[in-house]
Amino acid sequence: IPKWFNSNIVFQKIQYIKIPKVVINKAVSREEIQIIENGIKTFVEPRWFWDAIFQTFRYTGMRVRQLVNLKVADLDFQKSIIFYSEAGSKNKKSWTIPMHSGLKPQLLRFITRCEMQLNRKLRPDEYLFSISTLSTRYKKNTAGQTRTTQVGQYFKRLSDFIGFNICPNRLRHTLATDLCNPIGGHPDLFAVQLILGHSRLEMT
Repeated sequence: IPKWFNSNIVFQKIQYIKIPKVVINKAVSREEIQIIENGIKTFVEPRWFWDAIFQTFRYTGMRVRQLVNLKVADLDFQKSIIFYSEAGSKNKKSWTIPMHSGLKPQLLRFITRCEMQLNRKLRPDEYLFSISTLSTRYKKNTAGQTRTTQVGQYFKRLSDFIGFNICPNRLRHTLATDLCNPIGGHPDLFAVQLILGHSRLEMT
């Protein structure tokens, strides 16, 4: 080591790389689900609208982009299926998933509530979750489509309200975890892959 080398001076000038904070996408527990549901009931209006969105994320594991692109015609209550269009797909594909028995009555009530508030029937080509159509608090775009940022901002504020992080992606992770860890038997990974819309089984 040269005589002129002063480690105190040299190392003070080194700029350390900032280590990004790793957020573990932990599955939501049943206790947390109850806290979230209770929080939504006492949070911002229209509460019934946001509760329907929460339940849709919870029972389908769909992405935010898929939710805001969901139209009334994409719900088939007779066959109990939900259609995902290319518009909301990450891999530009369309497919259908089963409509959970716990979600079906909630979506029916949601549509009835929308029609009562609008005083008309919802058209098949209308976006199912159109917050600006139902509330003047939210900025409306040309198509009446809810923005992904509006959904994200709501869940961020809800997280602050209930005291822990909750987001659509965490609900997606929770559904995947539940499907891959059934109480009895073995998981059907191909079915899970189809529901989540993964192109490769390795991703599932």
